[in-house]
Amino acid sequence: MQKLKTNKKEYISDIIIKKIILEYSDNSIFISTLWELRDIVPIYLISGFIILKRYLKTMQKRVSDLLLSKIFLACCWISVKIFNDTHISCNEFLDLYKINYNEINLIEAHILSKINYDLDISHKEFVNWKN
Repeated sequence: MQKLKTNKKEYISDIIIKKIILEYSDNSIFISTLWELRDIVPIYLISGFIILKRYLKTMQKRVSDLLLSKIFLACCWISVKIFNDTHISCNEFLDLYKINYNEINLIEAHILSKINYDLDISHKEFVNWKN
């Protein structure tokens, strides 16, 4: 497993999210392979993290860890929708994480409005997600 690099200004929640992603990723896998294996590897986590970073740049104050975890979950959910390009039923998913449907929809709408619906993730941005 790859060693986790952090800088002094990173919040603990950012470090934890990166650690989760790093545990499931392997740098020897090329991006095209990641795309082919998108249902197995954490492409949703990585693109969700990129969306989360965009969202957090718009925030003026720090978000609580509980809310941050829900926001990250919503960012990953947005990512799942992007890559599958379809509506996905989320009842089982939401029950598992104890979030109700209205709450996740409100969080998702808020995130999308804050990032101006900018959901395009470039190859360079995906490759350099840790920076």
